Amino acid sequence: MKDHPPLEELLYEEEGTTLDFKREQYVFVSGNDYQKSELLKDILAFANAWRRSDAYILIGVEEVKGGRSKPLGIEIELDDAQLQQFVNGKTQKPIDFNYRTLLIDGLKIGVFTIPLQSRPYYLEKDYGKLKRHVVYIRRGSSTDEASPDEIHNMGKAEVQDTQESPKIEFAFANLRERTSLGASMPIEAIVLDIPPLKSIPDYREEESYGSFGMQLSSINLNHARTDYYRDLVKYYYVLKKSEKLSFCLVNNSTFTVSDIRVEIIVKKQVNNFTFFEEDVFPEFPRSHYDVLANMRPISEQLARSSRPSIEIQDLGDKFRIEVPFEKAQPRQTVFSDEWIFIASNDSYEFTANVTIYADNIPFPLETSLKVQSVVTHEPGSLEAIESMHKEFLLTKYSS
Repeated sequence: MKDHPPLEELLYEEEGTTLDFKREQYVFVSGNDYQKSELLKDILAFANAWRRSDAYILIGVEEVKGGRSKPLGIEIELDDAQLQQFVNGKTQKPIDFNYRTLLIDGLKIGVFTIPLQSRPYYLEKDYGKLKRHVVYIRRGSSTDEASPDEIHNMGKAEVQDTQESPKIEFAFANLRERTSLGASMPIEAIVLDIPPLKSIPDYREEESYGSFGMQLSSINLNHARTDYYRDLVKYYYVLKKSEKLSFCLVNNSTFTVSDIRVEIIVKKQVNNFTFFEEDVFPEFPRSHYDVLANMRPISEQLARSSRPSIEIQDLGDKFRIEVPFEKAQPRQTVFSDEWIFIASNDSYEFTANVTIYADNIPFPLETSLKVQSVVTHEPGSLEAIESMHKEFLLTKYSS
């Protein structure tokens, strides 16, 4: 059984489904059945309560609402072994709890701890003021009898608790090859030392080159773009310092997981990197205006708009990235089918906290991703970038 929070923390909490203060010790050693049933009722009620954390009963404490409750101390100490025998000799199955005495402000305080456990619990026979087969439950700061629906839902929760725990992995992915790259991504980025954009000359028609390196001075089917050189520099500046990131999710469970949402939290560093979405990446630079080149088929536009999209939020001191997946069948690997970019300004390393949510997993799953980037600097003059561009075009159209 895990240890309880410090008593000092509990003194500042209010009574509810996980905490109760009692000024005086239970009448147990010399008590009759009616008096002892008060202790039994409280143990049953907390064991059956709807809660997400352990419950505590502090004996010898006076509640102070909105402040620190007042330790009064106890004179009579109880024996945990006797309490275990008493309670679990009357319930239909053993309740997990313990009792100990702790010191605070120089005073002895009795502490009952009741962990989360499968429910419901009830008595097999009437005892004192308690009735057999009645499920007592803690609601807020009071105790009541559970309704049939509540008891039914307790049984459903118990079945869910015994099901297989989800086994889900989240990793970087290569979308082209549809493979997982694991939870660690090495990046090699280049930062081009480019000139100020206003110092770059306008594009002139007589110097224009087409996609295959043919001079276009005599071809005037489209108008030349005066910003072409500046767009060329901006494009390669972003391209060289950026890396595509895409993701996959592996469901190693024996059941389907649906409506999955993965949250990635990355703490910022001093201007070392930034994230941006696919549609923010600069368009491929063109020397001439070409309306048809920017038009995509309607079918492609509709297919893209119907896909779940990755979302990036800048929260000031951190980035929040949300990656959605519709579902993952047992033993299936699903891919995001979309990517984002990370742009490096300097070398860095970070570990991102990852939380996986889904409709049919009881609690979020936590994991992490790691990125290591090594940045080098290279000349980024217009001439150097034109050379990169021509090399790119030759490679593209010769393959």
